[in-house]
Amino acid sequence: MVSVPPGFRSVARFCIAVGALAGAACSDGTGPNASVHSLEVVGGINQSARINTSLPVPISIRAMSLSRHPVRNVLIFFSSATYSAGATFEPHLVYTNKDGIATTTWTFGASPGTNTLEACTNPLITPRACTTVTATATE
Repeated sequence: MVSVPPGFRSVARFCIAVGALAGAACSDGTGPNASVHSLEVVGGINQSARINTSLPVPISIRAMSLSRHPVRNVLIFFSSATYSAGATFEPHLVYTNKDGIATTTWTFGASPGTNTLEACTNPLITPRACTTVTATATE
């Protein structure tokens, strides 16, 4: 239970004042200022495709708060964690939607073999969260 100091007429005003000073102190972990605790892969795992083509299912990542709520409006960076000449991610910078999900299409380059995508939150915001997805490029 939150004790409301004198001069505040409601808990809502108290939360707004504290949130302005402490950064989302009254958040339930779902708002745009919520801290991302982890990223989880929710779509596009265990795939393969020919070199120089896109995977059949886009890669989807969900940003989660410490309290296991999805976090919206989080910038996710998609990049290659292993060398893959010509691999692309479209888009490679994506904000999570209302369900905390960011999606990208992964197109392989000319190198066959196992490839690893890395999805991370903004490196300027700490703590930083990352996850990886592997897929196979075939000839």
